[in-house]
Amino acid sequence: MNEKLAKEKNVIKYFKKIEKEGGFGNSVKDQNKFKEKLKEDHTKSDFLLLKERYDIEIETNKDTSFFYNLIITVLITALTLLCTLMVCFFTISTQVMTSAINTKVTTTIAEEKFKKMSSVDQNDLLTGIYSPIKKEINDLVLGGFFPFIAFGTSILIVGILVLMYLYTRRVKKTRYYHMLIIECISDIEDKEKELKQRREYRRKTRH
Repeated sequence: MNEKLAKEKNVIKYFKKIEKEGGFGNSVKDQNKFKEKLKEDHTKSDFLLLKERYDIEIETNKDTSFFYNLIITVLITALTLLCTLMVCFFTISTQVMTSAINTKVTTTIAEEKFKKMSSVDQNDLLTGIYSPIKKEINDLVLGGFFPFIAFGTSILIVGILVLMYLYTRRVKKTRYYHMLIIECISDIEDKEKELKQRREYRRKTRH
């Protein structure tokens, strides 16, 4: 058995330590060189051992894929809940401000002083009463509601993309090395078969 592999406690991490030599993420040419070096440094039994471990890793990835889906679902649910709370807050705040301003308008219109004003002065007064609520609603929407939604959505998207990247890279890397191990085993078996055929041929030609 390869000395480095024999000392490794977790063989799944074995390739991570030697992949800089031309493993996952490198060009096809470098990957082929890496594979040839692996065949030089490892025996068939080494590759069979690694294959068993990577078979288990692939099955584990399949079994735990729901966990990543669960995290994404939780993130979406959390954002939906927060958005719902913000909408409720916005609705209630708007209703309270509208109710207060309508009460003030009703009281103002009922006053004798208001009735004696010209239509221009009346419009100016009512405009002055309605202006605060327009400003409050504008500040509430533009200053709090939409920035919060935009921030929450950005966090959600970034979180989902990061999780997808990490999980996809992990799965791709596992499957890549699993494929590489199978190719090495196949190459060794082909070479063994070829050597066996040569020995058989030599044996027959001697007789």
